[in-house]
Amino acid sequence: MLMELKARTLKYEDATQVARYRDELKRNGHKNIVMWLVAPQIPTSVREFLDDKGIEYSEFHFGQFRRVAERHSFIIKSEAESSSQSGPSKVPENKNQSRQPRGLCSSQQGISCTPCMFGS
Repeated sequence: MLMELKARTLKYEDATQVARYRDELKRNGHKNIVMWLVAPQIPTSVREFLDDKGIEYSEFHFGQFRRVAERHSFIIKSEAESSSQSGPSKVPENKNQSRQPRGLCSSQQGISCTPCMFGS
């Protein structure tokens, strides 16, 4: 399973990139491949493309990202930066800053990902 999380509205380019990943995995002999895109908003045209390609998708709104981050003591960089510019930080100090969010990415397992919205 390859899951890609976006912290913004999903774009057609994101969908075509994941479709290319899937095609490459198939070309390399992988079977039972599940591709899944998750974003706060997925336009109808992108949904239709994903349906046509057999790629899963889900909307996961920013409030849900925030709750998961808070539960695991991760700081959302954009919120921390905007809070520091407007006064005292509302984001709790992260004791586990070097820890990666579980299940998001791990280069040790051969999974690559683009930078995510959580502080590292």
